[in-house]
Amino acid sequence: MITEPDLDHFFGGLETRFEGSAEYSRHAARFISSNFSVFRYITGEPLLSDILADLIDPAGTHGQGDSFLFLFLELVEKRERGINICVTRILRGRLGSGRPIRVRREDRSLHGRYHDILLSDGDIGLGIENKPGPVQ
Repeated sequence: MITEPDLDHFFGGLETRFEGSAEYSRHAARFISSNFSVFRYITGEPLLSDILADLIDPAGTHGQGDSFLFLFLELVEKRERGINICVTRILRGRLGSGRPIRVRREDRSLHGRYHDILLSDGDIGLGIENKPGPVQ
């Protein structure tokens, strides 16, 4: 049975650890800017979509070819389930095949809705809905 002194001992130790963690975070922030995020200043969906679309576009202004798109598809594949995994594997497999994957903004779907970003090679596509802000 857990007693009140057991709980006091447990939570008393946590307080010391939290204080140490906060001190470490303040120290580390000076070297790695761990609390800084440029996305904090991007409040609108269109602007964030423009930035993301440019980063994952193999023809984007970053000049890195399909590097960011490859990593993005890999990340989606790790986090998603179902059809999105199949689509991302197919698109990732086609990178570097000479068949371009195009990135389009505000592309209209067959149902009259709009994709914030659409990745497509002409045969298969992945629509991205961008929702900046807290996860609900």
